[in-house]
Amino acid sequence: MIAMEKSFCLGDCYMWFFLAFLLGFSFLFSLPTGGPQIVGLQECYELAVMKSETLGMKASEIKVQEALYWQAISTAFPQIHAKATPTWEDQSYGQNLSRSNSSLSTASRKVPTMDSWEGKITVAQPIFRGFREFSAASAAKEGQTAKGFELKRSREVLYEEVAGAFYQWIQYEEDLKLILELQTTLSQRVTEMENRVKLGKSRPSELIAVRSDLAESRVNEQQTRALFQATKEILAFLIALPSRDIQIKKSEPQWDVRFLEDYLKEIEYRPDYLAALAEERAARKKVDVVRAEHLPTVDLSADYSLRQEPRTKGDWKVLLTMDLPIFEGGIVEARIKEQKALLQQNQLQIERLKRTVDQEIRTRFSNFNYSSLERIRLHEWVALAEENYLLQKNDYEKGVASQLEVIDSLRKWTEAKRRYSALVQENQFNWVRLHVAGGLSSFKP
Repeated sequence: MIAMEKSFCLGDCYMWFFLAFLLGFSFLFSLPTGGPQIVGLQECYELAVMKSETLGMKASEIKVQEALYWQAISTAFPQIHAKATPTWEDQSYGQNLSRSNSSLSTASRKVPTMDSWEGKITVAQPIFRGFREFSAASAAKEGQTAKGFELKRSREVLYEEVAGAFYQWIQYEEDLKLILELQTTLSQRVTEMENRVKLGKSRPSELIAVRSDLAESRVNEQQTRALFQATKEILAFLIALPSRDIQIKKSEPQWDVRFLEDYLKEIEYRPDYLAALAEERAARKKVDVVRAEHLPTVDLSADYSLRQEPRTKGDWKVLLTMDLPIFEGGIVEARIKEQKALLQQNQLQIERLKRTVDQEIRTRFSNFNYSSLERIRLHEWVALAEENYLLQKNDYEKGVASQLEVIDSLRKWTEAKRRYSALVQENQFNWVRLHVAGGLSSFKP
C-alpha cells in the first residue's frame, strides 16, 4: 500500500512538471519576435519629429528668446540687496617714532586696533530710462514669436523630407519587382531559345539578343538596388530606425487640390513669412532701444542701516540721480544708424521671401499639374503596351511573329510600367511639396 502511494505521488510530480514545461514552451513562442516595424507616412513623420536634432535646436532658440525677454523685464524692477561690511583698521603710530624716543616703553607705542561693523539694506529703483527696458522686452518677445514660427516651418520642411524618402522607397521597391519579373520572363525565353537553336528553329543571333536583354536587366537590377539601399538609409536616418527593421505601409493620399490663387493667398500665413514679419518688428524695437540712449535717466537708491559699530551716521539715506547725456562723440547716432540698416535688411528680406514663395508655389503647382496629366498619358501607354505584348505573344504562338518581336514588346511594356510606377510616386510627392510650399492650414503635418 505504501509502495502504491509513493508511485502515485511520483507520477503526479512528473505530470505537473510536463504541464509546466508545455506552458512555458508555448509562452516563449507567443512572445513577439521583433520583426520589421510597419510604418506609413504619418508614422514616419512622427518618429522623425521625436528624433530630429534640428527641431530640438529650434525649440532651444525659443527658450533663449524667452530668457532674453525676462532679462529685459527684470531691469525695470527694483534691485534689493542686504550688505554686511566688517572693517579692521590698524591705528598703530609707533612706526613713525624717531630713534630719540626709543627709550619710551613698549606699552606706550602700542595702540589698540579699532574694529567696525555695518549691516544695511540697499534698494535701487530705475525711475526713467527712456522706456528702453520695455522696448528691449518687446524686441525679445517678437524674437520669441519668430522662433516659434521658424519651428513650425521646420516641422513642415521635415515632413517634406520624410515624404521624399518615403515615396522614393516605394518607387524603387516597385521598380525592383518589375525588373525581377522581366528577368524571370527573359530567363524562360532564353531556355526556350536555346532549345529552338538546338533544333534549328531559331538563329543563334536571336538567342544572343535575348541574353543581351537579360544581361541589361541585371545591370538595371544592381543600379536599382544601390539606389534603393541609399533611400533606405536616408529614411532610416530621419526616423532613427535600422533600415532592416522598416517595412513601408502604402496608402493612397487624400487629394485636396485647389486653384493656384488659393495657394497664393496663403503666402501671408506661411510660418517663415510670419517669422520674417516678427523679426522686422523686433528690429524696430531695437532701434527704439538705442534711440533711448539720447534721453536722460533718473534712478532712485536708498540705504537703511540695520546696525553700526561704532555709530557715526544716521539710519537711512535716499539718493536721487539724474543723468543727461550731452555729448558722447556720436557713438549713439552710429548705433542708431546700424540698427536702422539692420531694419532695412529685414524689410528687404521680407520682400524677397514673398517673391520667392510666390515663384515656389507657381513652380510646384505647375509640376503637380503636369505630372498628373503625364500620369494619365502613361496609364494609356501601359494599357496599349500590354495589349501589344499579348498580341505579339499570340502571333508568336501561331508562328506569325518572331521571338525578338515578343521580347521587344515585353521590354516596352515593362519600361512603361516602370515609368508609370515612378511617376505615381512622383505625383504624390509633388502634391506634398505643393501643400508645404503653400503652408495651407488644411495641411497639418
